[in-house]
Amino acid sequence: MRGLLDLGQAGRPAARHVAAVLAALPWRAVLGPLDASVHFSGPTGTFKTTTALLALDHFAPGSGAGRVSVTWGATPNALQRHAYDCRDSLLVIDELTGETAVETATEFFQCQGNLKARARMTRDLRIAPGLDPRGTVLSTGEADPGRRSALGRMLTVRFTRETVDVAILSRCQHDAAAGRYARAMAAYIRWLAAPGRLAATRAELRLLVERIAGEIRADPANRDVHPRHPAAVAELVAAYTLFLRFAAEAGGVPQLTADAYLATVRGSLIELMRDQAETHRESDPACRFVALLKAGLSSERFHLQDSDSDNAPEPFAAVCGWHKDWLYQGNDRGQMLDWRIPPNSRRVGYIDLKEQVVYLDPELAKEVARTMGGAAGQPFEHAGNIARDLNEAGMIHTSVEAGKVRLTVRKRIRGVGNNRYLALRLDCLFGEAEGERK
Repeated sequence: MRGLLDLGQAGRPAARHVAAVLAALPWRAVLGPLDASVHFSGPTGTFKTTTALLALDHFAPGSGAGRVSVTWGATPNALQRHAYDCRDSLLVIDELTGETAVETATEFFQCQGNLKARARMTRDLRIAPGLDPRGTVLSTGEADPGRRSALGRMLTVRFTRETVDVAILSRCQHDAAAGRYARAMAAYIRWLAAPGRLAATRAELRLLVERIAGEIRADPANRDVHPRHPAAVAELVAAYTLFLRFAAEAGGVPQLTADAYLATVRGSLIELMRDQAETHRESDPACRFVALLKAGLSSERFHLQDSDSDNAPEPFAAVCGWHKDWLYQGNDRGQMLDWRIPPNSRRVGYIDLKEQVVYLDPELAKEVARTMGGAAGQPFEHAGNIARDLNEAGMIHTSVEAGKVRLTVRKRIRGVGNNRYLALRLDCLFGEAEGERK
């Protein structure tokens, strides 16, 4: 039991989060379907899948040495069937990478979070029997769902190359292959199988979850977390509490040690929840739109021009998609290093330093967000309502026409046209430090 918690070494990023999930998730899985998923996210080579299989080893000894049988490359209907068949057990789904897999996973996580599968029809146009999720899901992959509703229904652990101590991981794999985790799970299931005990344990689980979630929500330090996450953490903490009580009563662990384990896991899961609050803010449509716009400008595929002249919009030229190049000045003057618009770069709008506003072409700005989101493997799905989202975030200036508030403004720039633009506040796109870069 201590072995998995040893993975949570101090100083290793997210190691405590990984250890806490592995310690608690299997014991929650046997108590019924969980309306939250856990996702191990990070670049390849960070031992995400190998670590996730340690949780599966509680149900199948030695599976950590094999391969995951279910991947996000499966069809939505196949995944739905797996989630239905995996009753009171753990379903590990691997290889979340690529736009198609992300779209599939986003919908799947929402179904798991609602414990309600997609409605299906038979060939004769009748409603097919429901295949609602009946287990617990642990996912791994290099990508994350981009939709906030999906992120709110999952806890995401972010792996780096320093997260996992390979020596400790190997020791845990050896314990798993020897059946240590599976024997503990078998003993727990036998204990739950006593007449009336499973129903009583599930009822106690619900009471514990309600109490623990209330305690988490009452802490001012947790005011920025997603509303669903306190309950998700409480589910894991409550299930681990019940298992540790069983283990202590069975003589498998001293009570003081069990209390210490519980405190460690609870603290680590709450820390994970708080860390994810920042990720959730970054997934806000308005914030993500701005981030993707900045990425497009940095790529030099798109640029902003000065609203008053053809000159570079200093001091923001370096972050407006411009780059420095040698300009030929004539036979007698030689060359000069100066700002230029990169070849084939498209103008997405204008920067007005006097008004401190960036005037964006609405459709082209949406195209930038879609392009950069797709390139990152996380499609931007909020382009249609982005003006509304930016307004709700206080990032744009609006106009009033005929007594009606418009989310775009009419502007005549450089004596041309009277077009509509998204009037994005300059400070929302660029900070002072960025403006000082040359």
